[in-house]
Amino acid sequence: MLPGQADPALVFATAPGSLDPHGGRLGTCSGWLPNPGMPGQNGGNGRYGWYGYANDDIFFLESCLYSQVCRNGDELFALGAGEHWRCQFSKSGFRELQRVLLDEPARLPADTRICRH
Repeated sequence: MLPGQADPALVFATAPGSLDPHGGRLGTCSGWLPNPGMPGQNGGNGRYGWYGYANDDIFFLESCLYSQVCRNGDELFALGAGEHWRCQFSKSGFRELQRVLLDEPARLPADTRICRH
């Protein structure tokens, strides 16, 4: 175990409330990409494909996920960097998230920006 793993509290290096859902670094395709020599999507051209792991987008989605499935999720966005937080699991919040994820997805508008490598 690494130091701090025995405690069920989460500690955010970046405060979830500092995320800007209307811009900033979200959707910029920043972050780690696998080895470019890996096979591409659907056979591709010998490259890994179009998508990388946009760290900022993943952190935003993780924060939103916790806010959905935890009764105290609203507290997340008042946390400062480095503060400890414990999720109070909400079964109804989890079921709502499950319903949303299993629903038929909405079609994206034709001018939607797609992250491509």
